[in-house]
Amino acid sequence: MHDRRSLVTMHSLRRVFLGVVVLAAIAVLFPRVDAPAAGPKPLFEQIGTLERFGADARAALGQKFVPFYQPNALIQRSSGSGIIIPAARQLWQLHPSTDGTQQTGIVVRDLDSLQITRSFVFPDIFSRANIDETASGDWMHAIDATSTRLWIASFSHHFVYEFDLRSSAFKKRPIYGSLAPGNAKGSIIIGGMTYDPYHDDLLLLYGGPGANSLANTNAFLYRLDVSVAPPTTYNVQDMQKMYRIRSCTAPVNSTDAGTDTSSWSILVTERYLYVPCQRAGHTVIVVRMERPDGAEDNERHGEDVTAGPVYGDAVFADQASGRLFVTTY
Repeated sequence: MHDRRSLVTMHSLRRVFLGVVVLAAIAVLFPRVDAPAAGPKPLFEQIGTLERFGADARAALGQKFVPFYQPNALIQRSSGSGIIIPAARQLWQLHPSTDGTQQTGIVVRDLDSLQITRSFVFPDIFSRANIDETASGDWMHAIDATSTRLWIASFSHHFVYEFDLRSSAFKKRPIYGSLAPGNAKGSIIIGGMTYDPYHDDLLLLYGGPGANSLANTNAFLYRLDVSVAPPTTYNVQDMQKMYRIRSCTAPVNSTDAGTDTSSWSILVTERYLYVPCQRAGHTVIVVRMERPDGAEDNERHGEDVTAGPVYGDAVFADQASGRLFVTTY
């Protein structure tokens, strides 16, 4: 991930059309003079940059979160990278503390002007969308259909924090969490979070254990009800709601080998969920199924399957068009 990010905009087709009309009129008034043909205009043009370790963020949060010096590899890969929320016209930049404390400095920017509109220090650190927390990749997050709520997974995977995008107030929702698959036998972790607007659920896609385990065959789906107030602690009885996707014989890649991947997204329709996972041989598959009620559905719940490419790295859902995009490596 580069230290500077470029912002681009497309040329207006209307402007190009008007330019052709004006040039045609001028050609009638003046005699033709041979001249070198002008090169084609670029499809995109750079209109500015955004500093990942900007002076304005440093002034708002302090050097503990936005240092002057060249940060270490972990900070360099993650700090200052952001979550873009187009419908809310916001960009959240996250700056984990550089002194080892469990804190994250957050600046919220106007997506059009890139000016900071508010900033605050949050008393925890967040999870990247891959096993290797020192690697790059997206933040593990989801946004609701009205762009008023943002969910970010904690580094421990024991909580999902729900932020009100209008005020930055938050709720702490306990979830099932475990150590990374390489550190604990039989453990599973989150490999994706997707919002379900039809039921006001947060769909948590789990996978694991990791590639170093012979039990590396599992993918699970958990429906977290975000329409109610969160409990104070995780209820172990809620493990009964963890649905094992029978068609998956390998975990999602976000939980598998620790590549620089993004979390895997689920395509959501009113009737069906289209869940991406893997089969042996690193084949990406998509499982179409109705929403499961929990573990009791594991033996009777219908699953329709189609196979996709091999070596899937990330899966992105375009909810508006009903399409899944798979990137491979």
